[in-house]
Amino acid sequence: MIRRVVAFELEKESGTDRRENIAELSRNLEMLGMPYSVYCGPIEQVVIEGEDNDGKQLDVSEFVTLFNLDFCGAITGNIPTQSGDRPMRFEALRQILTIQRGLFRKTRNARFVLLLTLRDEFSVSVMRKFTVNRDLPAETKQRLERIIGKHPLPNESYARNSELLGAFVFSFLREYLHGHRVRSIFLPVLAYVGKTARSPMLHFVVVCEMQNEEEAMVADNQTAKDFFALPMIRANDSSLSFERGSPSASQEPIDPVVYTKKFVCPAGHSKGSERKGLPTKPLLGGLGVKPTPTSDRFKG
Repeated sequence: MIRRVVAFELEKESGTDRRENIAELSRNLEMLGMPYSVYCGPIEQVVIEGEDNDGKQLDVSEFVTLFNLDFCGAITGNIPTQSGDRPMRFEALRQILTIQRGLFRKTRNARFVLLLTLRDEFSVSVMRKFTVNRDLPAETKQRLERIIGKHPLPNESYARNSELLGAFVFSFLREYLHGHRVRSIFLPVLAYVGKTARSPMLHFVVVCEMQNEEEAMVADNQTAKDFFALPMIRANDSSLSFERGSPSASQEPIDPVVYTKKFVCPAGHSKGSERKGLPTKPLLGGLGVKPTPTSDRFKG
């Protein structure tokens, strides 16, 4: 049961009442009859700066069990902030996990779901640095070589490649999660092409569990190889199909409950003791991003 909602909304780009959608969101949440907070501005900007466009301080005081993060652009892009800084967009994910880790220490709640929607587009320069990183695990290198072998990176500023972006997001998000001692299970990625200006998009679903500080390493029961073997789901306004992610990938629809149960152990236990499918050195340091040191609903 949802006890509290923390929501983020943008002003309209034009019109007589640019805040009409923010007011409508507040009215809808009021009708639900539960506590809520609405912040004006992109979720990435508000999380990183700690306040919204009105100067309202971000207040997340309860452990969040469901994050629905709808980012407003390419995950490799920069966020314009009121302070003038331009941090990379996925820096917001690191800050969210830092907040969540602090709430775990207070409440001891451990499990949560992360829904992440982002534009199916990336900076070619950032992706090129990622693909040549010598510290990538062998499984990831093989995956990238296969993808780029079919679709080489173009000599452009931005490009699209759903498989490549999926591997990128999995790799850096796994590293962030491990930096905060979080186990995770990634479900198949959904690539959606719709009729809006924000399309095409990628949608990720990640089931997460916080580990205690005394546990030295994060042992994910789902390896990088397991994730790359998942089919990618392709969807538009009229069809849905499954695309093999690797030669060993299933071509059949996957029951998310059955799939998740394959990798779930009782809380506080794991099948292994090693960090599988991760590099020995931080991936993101080479991209100009600092690596991470060893409520109920959050909607943006």
